[in-house]
Amino acid sequence: MLRRPPTAIKLTTEDLLSYDDEKSNLQHEMNKLKENEREALSSNGSTRSHDGVNYQTQLHLSKDERIGITKR
Repeated sequence: MLRRPPTAIKLTTEDLLSYDDEKSNLQHEMNKLKENEREALSSNGSTRSHDGVNYQTQLHLSKDERIGITKR
């Protein structure tokens, strides 16, 4: 079996800042979703949203959309 030297990965400051920004944006989206869920639950006392769709399903679809999964 042939062996080759390990690949060196070089991270720049720009890479780290980009990662931190992406992580921060994701956290902001999650906080916003949680806040919207709390408002929906407090306004009508159930997990149904104003258009009759289950709010938990909306959260799940949003998560799938965020990570790039699409249903065909």
